[in-house]
Amino acid sequence: MAGHLDAHDLQGMPVSRYTALRPMLRERCGLAEGDELIAEVDEFGIHLYSLEQACRRSATLLAPYIDPSRSLSEELLHDRREEACRE
Repeated sequence: MAGHLDAHDLQGMPVSRYTALRPMLRERCGLAEGDELIAEVDEFGIHLYSLEQACRRSATLLAPYIDPSRSLSEELLHDRREEACRE
């Protein structure tokens, strides 16, 4: 399809650290000047997310697979403490 990009199409292209978005677009998207964005390319186009938006999106996608009664951070701390005791 014309205008379609795949992730491999972007390999080897020079990457700029900065992309300018117009103030009205930043405001509409809840972004502040200087916010870092994560770019995702799929069959529908290029999607830009702030780190906060990407974290919320990830949490929403993972929520059905996580038991709400578990504390994953506490489990991780527990595992790390056990490892430290074994060393």
